[in-house]
Amino acid sequence: MGKHRSKPFITDPAQAITPGDHYFDPEGGGVEQLYIRVQAATRTRRWRARLRYKGERLVLLLGSPVEGDVVRYLTLGEARAGAHRLAAAAGLGFDPRGELPDQAVLTTKQNAELTFKDAVSSYLAHLDRRVRNDDLSRRYVDEETALLAGASSVVTPWNSRPIASIEWDDALKAFNRLLLRNRGKKRRSTIATKERGAAQVLRLQNTLGRLWTHVRKNQSKEPRLVNVFLDREPQGHVARRERVLDEADLALVLRAAENEGPAGEAIIFALHTGSRHKETVALPWRELTEGDCSEWNLDPRRANVKSDRKHWRPMPTQLTAMLQKIKARQLAAGWKVDFVFALTRTNKPLSTLQKAKERIVAATGIEDFTVHATKHTVGVMLARYGKVPPYIREHILNHKRRGVTASTYEHVEPEDRELVRRGMQNLANALDLMKKGDWAALERLKNGAAAALPAPPLALPPPTARAAE
Repeated sequence: MGKHRSKPFITDPAQAITPGDHYFDPEGGGVEQLYIRVQAATRTRRWRARLRYKGERLVLLLGSPVEGDVVRYLTLGEARAGAHRLAAAAGLGFDPRGELPDQAVLTTKQNAELTFKDAVSSYLAHLDRRVRNDDLSRRYVDEETALLAGASSVVTPWNSRPIASIEWDDALKAFNRLLLRNRGKKRRSTIATKERGAAQVLRLQNTLGRLWTHVRKNQSKEPRLVNVFLDREPQGHVARRERVLDEADLALVLRAAENEGPAGEAIIFALHTGSRHKETVALPWRELTEGDCSEWNLDPRRANVKSDRKHWRPMPTQLTAMLQKIKARQLAAGWKVDFVFALTRTNKPLSTLQKAKERIVAATGIEDFTVHATKHTVGVMLARYGKVPPYIREHILNHKRRGVTASTYEHVEPEDRELVRRGMQNLANALDLMKKGDWAALERLKNGAAAALPAPPLALPPPTARAAE
């Protein structure tokens, strides 16, 4: 947007009828302003474009003036294309006030001399237009912008280089610089996507691939830019989802966790409920039913909780007994604490389960076990031993993004609560058998004939109607 413009953009040239300047969105391309000037005396209308040539601001006329009845007049698209062509010529050193070279010559020179910095500006302007047209979310564009800005120190040498001269070997060197820049850092990178070095490399590779595709797509004539990122192997460590523990691993983890105090009890709790790390370590007593601790109502207003709604889970008998034992232990020690998994009487919750996890790894030898792996493991074990429909499993796991089935039954009806209880109790029974090593009983539980389960209630209103209620 030019600094001289104070009026909003209009979208239809037919609206430019009153004397003065009527501005249109030039959509980048090196054009500062695109507007129609209507003369007060003659009502003559002329398309004008303001751009720069060698530091000088030029105002150029587009098309011919139209007087009286309009027979033929430039459309907005034609005026914009003409202004872009003039700006492209000026950017390549041709005087836009003189005779322009043939379009093929201009395109060849433009493809060869388009710099990386200009390509990034064009790509971000393209994304911004798509946001205004509701084709993209603002958050996606902000992440792309932040990624390119955060990686600027490793791609800065490219800024003044023609984009056609950048090869795959140059990209590999930039990726290595990005990895070295973050090596040994415990804090997260300054890139706003909040990913660590190896994941940043993969994100940057994908973003550069989209940038090259954008430039190539906007080159209407040969020779086009070669996308050096097309069909390349992903660089850096491709982060995979955490490991799902099998039954033998679960038996080892459950036994080792019993020796880890409150942190171990928190891991056992997560393996029974599928709760997230922050939901577990700072679990307050007020979210559990007073007395028997038979139900858990997660409060979405609690800090660091990913859930955006209040979430109900019943506690299986094994967890109820463990929670009552923890409460009795705290009372016997004279602690007046608000949190279930507290280390001391200072009324502070656990900050992390990392140290307990490391001791469990050392004791069991399961090197790729992570705390978040407990949630994935619970999802698999619920499917294997829970004996409940998928929408009940998704309620238990409390996914932020529900699947098709769960979104239809977003709200668990009273008649479904027994299914939730059954699923969590079956899971707890299976974990008990794993810990005891009773594999024959576990196989019977897995393959035994389950009671006929009721189908999801068909009378529920669709999600849109439910939201309106």
